[in-house]
Amino acid sequence: MNPAGPWEIDQTRLPQQVELDLPAEVMDWLQKRSAQSGRSVSELILELIDQGLQQRRDAAQEDASGGTN
Repeated sequence: MNPAGPWEIDQTRLPQQVELDLPAEVMDWLQKRSAQSGRSVSELILELIDQGLQQRRDAAQEDASGGTN
């Protein structure tokens, strides 16, 4: 059982590093966005992953509720 509680993430069980193999076009886009925004490429990647996960969660919740959300 998670010592932090059943609904909290146990940071000690997460990978410390994740490697992604991105196409050159994607890296170019990320580097341009990084330069424009002043945010790191890593931060932008994390934001994109988070947005994708939120969209999947929202779609799953909508499916579970019969599409009434």
